Amino acid sequence: MQFWSIKDDCVYIISFGITPGSYFSYAPIIYKIISNVGIFTKNTIDNTADSIKNSIYQSPEGFVLKYPGDWNKVSGQNRVSFISNQDNPQDQYLERVEFYHYRSDENLSVNIIVVNDSLKTDLINKISYLANNLQNLDLISVSDMNVSKAYRKELLYTYDSNLGATKSKEIMIKNITNLFVIIFTAQKDEFGKFSPNINNIIDSFRLSTVNLY
Repeated sequence: MQFWSIKDDCVYIISFGITPGSYFSYAPIIYKIISNVGIFTKNTIDNTADSIKNSIYQSPEGFVLKYPGDWNKVSGQNRVSFISNQDNPQDQYLERVEFYHYRSDENLSVNIIVVNDSLKTDLINKISYLANNLQNLDLISVSDMNVSKAYRKELLYTYDSNLGATKSKEIMIKNITNLFVIIFTAQKDEFGKFSPNINNIIDSFRLSTVNLY
């Protein structure tokens, strides 16, 4: 499959190739990637960055993402957090997205299929941890999306925190050498309000090609 686009005096070609039997499994992912493709000159990149006020974060742990420029970035060991600003003095909770990185101690380099099995174990351990540590946990959904050599599990759940009803989306992404955990937490009634921003951050998450496979 090829998509052609012409801008000024240049032709841009996006090619996607796969075995016939796997085409329909990967097509939704590919269409999503292609729909987010934009063609920018240097000037249009600068203008776009100004209008959407996004900042780009290049992690030393091997990933890149975009986040709202008015959010605060806080880094720690093997993690980075992006925290919303206080909308008004009455706000008791600052919505946040947290990215955790763990280098795998397992020897998964022999067979990529083993990575998915390993992530299933990580998922079971995570659910057990949540059940034992969160009050009134309600696990809404568990889903997965496997992309190329990385495997992804997504959890959606609510629980009671010291600030009341809280809702979280947690995404686990694993390849041969790395486990990335992305957690978005918000007050339950504010979750939908912040979801578009959060989904943009998560969708912009990209693994670097260096030392990850």
